[in-house]
Amino acid sequence: MLSREEYERVVQVFLVELNHLCLDASNQALRALPRLSPEIDSYLDELRDAANDPGQALRYAFAYLDEYIYADWDRVALAGYGAGRPADSKRR
Repeated sequence: MLSREEYERVVQVFLVELNHLCLDASNQALRALPRLSPEIDSYLDELRDAANDPGQALRYAFAYLDEYIYADWDRVALAGYGAGRPADSKRR
């Protein structure tokens, strides 16, 4: 079982790597993901809806991100796993 410190490190690395993947995600690349493509426009509509309060917007943003993670899981998991290896953690 992971210690709390180990778990926090895993989550931290995952979020940092996910952030990098999201920064580099192009419209074309996102729409090329078969599991995500049909969902994109509905999420964008909800995120643009000014009638949504901040909590609703956050839920839609998380749901969109969750769909992206699921749609590109192999690449997302590999990026986080590769960055979290002990040899890489010494570079901080």
